Amino acid sequence: MHAEKATSLVDLLQENMLLRAEVASLAEILDVTEETSQVPADWRSLLREARQTKKYREVAGQYQSLFMELENVADRAGIEERLESVQPAILVK
Repeated sequence: MHAEKATSLVDLLQENMLLRAEVASLAEILDVTEETSQVPADWRSLLREARQTKKYREVAGQYQSLFMELENVADRAGIEERLESVQPAILVK
């Protein structure tokens, strides 16, 4: 696998983890909406604040060391080997 393809894969995987963190944060905002029967007027601010939390950073960054390894792997076999050892992602409730 060429370095450009490995970088594209890493970019895609990093974006996926950021989106998982975003979804988890938005789910928490929806839980508040359900409890109060009102969408918080400042939900965008709440989401920005959620991005600064430890929980958000843990979800978004849980595979960062793997991503750094993948950027330095030159062949497909090396990438597959590393991906086979990946533990399931932490999903936040």
